[in-house]
Amino acid sequence: MINPKYSTSLDRLPGDDLWAKMINSCENIEGLSEKEINESQEAFKVLQNTLGNNFLGMVFSKNHPMTFNLINVVAWTRRWIIWLAKAIDVSLNYDKKRSILKRLKDPDKYYEGLSVLKYTDKLSRMGFEISIDEMIGKKVPDIKVINKENGETFVIEVSIQKRSVHEEKAFEIMRAVTFAVFCSAPGMSYCGGIYKNLADKHLADVICKVKDIAVASKSNNIFKCLHIPYILDFAIAPNEDDPKLVKWAKRHRTQPGQFSGPDDEVNHFRRLEGKVFKEQEQLPIDKPGIIIIENNDLFRTRDYRGTISRIEDIAYKYDKLAVLIISGSYIGSGSNVIIQKEGHKYIGIKKNDLLFEQYYFIKNKYCDHKLSKETHAKIIESLKI
Repeated sequence: MINPKYSTSLDRLPGDDLWAKMINSCENIEGLSEKEINESQEAFKVLQNTLGNNFLGMVFSKNHPMTFNLINVVAWTRRWIIWLAKAIDVSLNYDKKRSILKRLKDPDKYYEGLSVLKYTDKLSRMGFEISIDEMIGKKVPDIKVINKENGETFVIEVSIQKRSVHEEKAFEIMRAVTFAVFCSAPGMSYCGGIYKNLADKHLADVICKVKDIAVASKSNNIFKCLHIPYILDFAIAPNEDDPKLVKWAKRHRTQPGQFSGPDDEVNHFRRLEGKVFKEQEQLPIDKPGIIIIENNDLFRTRDYRGTISRIEDIAYKYDKLAVLIISGSYIGSGSNVIIQKEGHKYIGIKKNDLLFEQYYFIKNKYCDHKLSKETHAKIIESLKI
């Protein structure tokens, strides 16, 4: 049974069944070319074939994490659907157990499956040979990788750093504000931050003020800002290059497209240390191992070299670990950048539409099985795809 909160949005879409509605939703989307419209419609057909006829019914009844990208009918979500279908289609060549599909269908394992799919797609497009969930000795790492140019073999464990209770509360407050802006002033550029956890009724009052500013900005096509002492700073403009928005962002030490939540009072390095300890136990002892952990919290600061300095000694503890990669992303703008500290790197990459990806690439100079410079370079290039 369809969750009632999605019924109204789905009823607006033409079509006799859910897959038909998704296919028809690709028509007349502002910003999509005719070629992209056709590709997105074909992508839904591929997903129907690979995920099954009943998949959408499950998604909309169980509040599956994929729901937002399906129900939000805009150009970037349809481009994401195109990527998803292509990546899944290619993955069938090296995912013999259909492990990725099983994870994508499971609401509790969806993000894990999506992360594995993301990195296998990047690596395979760089020419690496890939296999998923292959037994190596007594271990079953997420991804086995071979550099066909030099024969080097290494394994990858992919994981997501789940939020603590305090982090989840802080995230929900931040998301409530940004979702209100998204709904009341779609297409506008904004930035700022909310500085503390708020009671529900207080948060509702603050959101009303933010929405009023957002609507006024969009209606009049002008820059607007809001300051609530000790609680929130917010600015919005028609585009990210608006001089007033850029100046405001610089003064508040942020940038257009970034909106931060309250301090969650969590030691993120200690939590990362525990996560790396757990993941490295899955690595075999006779091959170089890479751990990739998705964790946006470690990118809150712009002191990237300082953060690298904290992370490197976490990686140095484990002989089996050749490289530790921390990944994060946000909806917003930014410039491509690489910041180096000895053999480590911070990498910032502007993707299509609204997405900006970030990585810490930490080389373990003390590991037992090192990778060549050529393989390191190739892995880094794959992250930029």
